[in-house]
Amino acid sequence: MYAVVFGLLVVAGNGCGVAGVIPSATPPEKRVPGWVEIARTATTTAFLDTARLERQANGIVDAWFRLVYSPPIKPDFSPPVDYEAAESREQVDCAKDRTREVEMRMQPVGGKPGPAKVPDRDWQPIATHRMGADLFRVLCRSIDGLRPR
Repeated sequence: MYAVVFGLLVVAGNGCGVAGVIPSATPPEKRVPGWVEIARTATTTAFLDTARLERQANGIVDAWFRLVYSPPIKPDFSPPVDYEAAESREQVDCAKDRTREVEMRMQPVGGKPGPAKVPDRDWQPIATHRMGADLFRVLCRSIDGLRPR
């Protein structure tokens, strides 16, 4: 799964607020409220859930990313199923340029997302993260006005 997500092309990231400013190539009839397209390759489209963005008092942001695969992927872990999407809840520390995975869901073709084992809960540098640094940089540039909850 992880090799598929490297090198996503950032669709936008101009430093404005997240909601409603990042253009989407996703047709309106396929858009889901809250999910905003932020990157795309020939086989993967990345989304950020703007409805569930939360900033903690310490500045760390809790964010959900969704990667949609076309064609579906067959990761090298069990069960050996084709997956059309993966969702990852990340804690992102923009000030220290790091992130850690908190929760992960895999969506089999035609099914609903279900929990998956989180590969690594340790802090990872954004620059070398397997999902690609650009996803996190778009988030970090876009949350300036997001207040702690």
